[in-house]
Amino acid sequence: MSEQEKVPSLTATKGRRLTVAIFGRVNAGKSSLMNLLTGRQQSIVSATPGTTTDSVEKAMELLDIGPVLFIDTPGIADDTELGSLRRQSTEQSISRADIALLLFSGWETAEELKLAGRLAAADTPVIPVISRADTYADGGSHFAAVVHERLSEAHSPHEAPVPVSSRDDEKAGYPGRDAIFTALKTIGTAVMTRSNLPLTRGLCETGDTVLLVMPQDKEAPVGRLILPQVETIRELLDKDVTIISTTAEGLPRSLAALKEPPKLIITDSQVFSVVRPQVPVGTMLTSFSILFAAQKGDLSYFIQSARKVLLAKDGLRKGARIVIAEACAHVPVNEDIGRVKLPKLLAKRFGSEFTVEFVNGRDFPDSLADCDLIIHCGACMFNRKLVMSRVAMAKNGPRPVPMTNYGIAIAALTGILDDVVFPAD
Repeated sequence: MSEQEKVPSLTATKGRRLTVAIFGRVNAGKSSLMNLLTGRQQSIVSATPGTTTDSVEKAMELLDIGPVLFIDTPGIADDTELGSLRRQSTEQSISRADIALLLFSGWETAEELKLAGRLAAADTPVIPVISRADTYADGGSHFAAVVHERLSEAHSPHEAPVPVSSRDDEKAGYPGRDAIFTALKTIGTAVMTRSNLPLTRGLCETGDTVLLVMPQDKEAPVGRLILPQVETIRELLDKDVTIISTTAEGLPRSLAALKEPPKLIITDSQVFSVVRPQVPVGTMLTSFSILFAAQKGDLSYFIQSARKVLLAKDGLRKGARIVIAEACAHVPVNEDIGRVKLPKLLAKRFGSEFTVEFVNGRDFPDSLADCDLIIHCGACMFNRKLVMSRVAMAKNGPRPVPMTNYGIAIAALTGILDDVVFPAD
């Protein structure tokens, strides 16, 4: 099995799952479809409009598809008191959906067509679903043809509409559900191939020795390793690579114990300045964060932005606004990279005449109009689609905003950006 053919295991994190979001009007049958697809009462079903007030998620494994995360979103065209909050939740789901199931529940389709346009702009494949197909005399076949025609006239790319009846699907042997699964398999294979590129592609191969430098500071979870380290180790084991793990303090001892220098050293970005002087001649150096930057985001734009802003003396204007985005929501500690170490490095390079805005989890600024730089974490908990949606916001606004990654930023600010290596394109 090649690197590209490998799929995440049953216990894959959300960042490595195919994310499928269900969109549609309030009370269109989204929760019923969610329950049908997942095979359990995951979402509350009610005739009362607006039952789902926030996105409901269900992770599961689908045969021939792999790990999937289903998202049942709040309804569109919601004029209730909570409507604005539901629309915000829906917007967040659009930014991270690898595939969209778009429900059509009646002959008035203006809102659905508008949403289809949004999904097309986000480069999200759409599978139209004819909800409550049992309420149509012909099982929804005619309406499916109408939906296909209207989407085509609106120039919205989409798969063939699938009539589904949650009530009658089980009696008929699940034809609607199975048709959706078939479409998900076809689209999902291509999506996951792009989204889960090997972290160390082009940097090492079977038989090589790779040394991992993993500081166990206050941010390190007790009794566990952080996710970027775990996923990197697992990939290296699959490659049949010899792995040596150490802390920054133990690096000299580990190097001395080897008969030959390692092919590659992968370090936590925060100890670049400690590790770089000890790298043997002929050994490559990179960081866990850089590996994830290449897998999750736009590596070339991240590097270009770092060179343009962080390596130039006048890279940041006086009063610059910097957004530092962390995927994980956690309580900051004294050694926090995003909230403590990066601002210190920036202040050392440019002085303190800038402001830093911190965001975490799925929170992100609605506008980047006055932003001068975005520094994003490795995003191990996010899927590639969500990170690339943020890259698109940065690149495609009225004024392109430079965006880089923790590891690349630290390499630039410590003067070793030209000394580190990046995964192959």
